[in-house]
Amino acid sequence: MKNTLFKKVLAVALACTMTFSMATVTHAADAKEITIGVTSFADTLEPTEQYFSWVVSRYAIGECLTKFDENGEIVPCLAESWENSEDGKTWTFKIREGVKFSNGDDMTPEMVMASIQRTADKSDRVPEFFDLDSMEVDGQNLIFHLNRANANMAGSLADPLFLIVDTNVDDSTFAMEGPICTGPYAVESFSPTDSCVVVRNENYWDGEVPLDKVTLKCVDDQTTRSMALQTGEIDIAYNLKTENLIEFEGNDNYEIQELPARHRSTAGWSCGARARNRSFIPFVSLPCWAWR
Repeated sequence: MKNTLFKKVLAVALACTMTFSMATVTHAADAKEITIGVTSFADTLEPTEQYFSWVVSRYAIGECLTKFDENGEIVPCLAESWENSEDGKTWTFKIREGVKFSNGDDMTPEMVMASIQRTADKSDRVPEFFDLDSMEVDGQNLIFHLNRANANMAGSLADPLFLIVDTNVDDSTFAMEGPICTGPYAVESFSPTDSCVVVRNENYWDGEVPLDKVTLKCVDDQTTRSMALQTGEIDIAYNLKTENLIEFEGNDNYEIQELPARHRSTAGWSCGARARNRSFIPFVSLPCWAWR
């Protein structure tokens, strides 16, 4: 895509202060596809393997019952509300109605329970978050019974490890074809260490999905990623070092955004964001995490 078609936004990470950066793009009105140069990739899209659920979440494929907003506060996502018992061992989450998976299947409380049970069965990291005894469904509510009190259950379920997948499909395909989830995009293709292509989820529950396709291209070297932005190979360069700034300063074709990171913080590709009165076309709501 030629530089003249849009205002590019360059994400910059200041390594010395551990800032976390993100980028959006101002496209021509009819632009429906973009390519993002990212820093690293996954060996698999199976969300219970290692920490690859972060990739599934970051690329707007999967969602959890709860999430963190831009201020680091826990807010509803696939669960509308929640409450805990006085002893902290019983948590009740009201599952949002009207949500569909990207394949059109309805997301029911029973399917949410099956997804979390799948995670508990396949991942040895679950006990790091909570000590699960059992779960049950009561109407639209999913009830967690814990062996030990947990004051942060809502926060724990915001971790991408607990993103909700459709367990009625053949989950052996998740690794290379991507899980079936509820996010604004669904996997079209995946090539480990190379690229992941996601397309609009026509069944998305939370508003309009603005782009038809997003290609996430692995360009690990920051200098190469910077050059790819300049040549038009990619539309967004994610997480560049300060020394790359000189290549873009004073060039009106590029815009730089920086975001200081907390010790453990979330950030999003801001939908409807604006900078210096220039309207931005949002492409995805990507929860991205940075660690100090």
